Amino acid sequence: MTPPKKKTVIIDSDSGFDDILAISALINNPTISVPFISTVGGIHECPYRASKFLDMIYPSATVVAGLSIQDVSNEVPSWLFEYRRKLDTIVSSNNGDDNINEDDTLELHTSLQQTLRQYPDLSIDLLCLGPLTNVASWVNNEETLSLLDNKLKSICIMGGNTPDSNNDKAEFNFAQDPKAAKIVLTNPILSNRISLVTAQACSKNVIGDQAWEDYRKVSSWQRYSIKSI
Repeated sequence: MTPPKKKTVIIDSDSGFDDILAISALINNPTISVPFISTVGGIHECPYRASKFLDMIYPSATVVAGLSIQDVSNEVPSWLFEYRRKLDTIVSSNNGDDNINEDDTLELHTSLQQTLRQYPDLSIDLLCLGPLTNVASWVNNEETLSLLDNKLKSICIMGGNTPDSNNDKAEFNFAQDPKAAKIVLTNPILSNRISLVTAQACSKNVIGDQAWEDYRKVSSWQRYSIKSI
C-alpha cells in the first residue's frame, strides 16, 4: 500500500512548555511534517533565545527567531515573571547576545517565504500557539501575505474566549498583543480559514497524568526536566 501523504504544518510559538509538548506530539507523528517553526514573544520574553532552544531539540525543522511585542500596554502578570525566570534557566543561550536585529527580522520573512514556495497551493496548515505578533507582520508584508494566500489551507489559533463564557478576563495570547490579533482576525484574505481554540476549549480538554507521562517519554525533549519548569 502507498503510505499516506504527510500533512504539512508550520508553527508560530512563544515556547511555553505546553507549546513544546504540542510540537513534540506533532513532530513525532509519522503522518505530519513540521518544516518551519517561528518563535514570538509571550510566555517566553526572548524569541531569539527560545529559537536557539527549539532549534536544538527539533533539528528536523527550520527554526527562526521572530518578534517581541513592541507595544506592551497590558500589565505583565506576576506569575509570568517567575515562569520566565525558570524558563531562562533552561533555555538561556550561551551566545551572549539575545537581541534580535534587522537582519533577523528579515529572516523571519525570507525563511517563511522559502518554506512556503516548496509546497503546492492550499497544502499547508498554520498553527499559532502564542501572541499573533509574527503573523501580523506577515499579513503586513505584501509578498508574504500573497504566499500565505496561495499556500495556506487552514489557520488554527490558540487564543480568545468563547463568546458565551461570561469571562471578562482577556485570554493571554490575545491580551499580550491585541493589535496583532485584530490585524490577523480581520484580514479579509485569511479570515475565512481561521479556527480559534479558545481558553475555555483548552480548559475542557486537559490531558491526564498518564497521557502527560506518555508524551514526555516519547518526546524529543525528554532530556530536559519538566519538574524544573
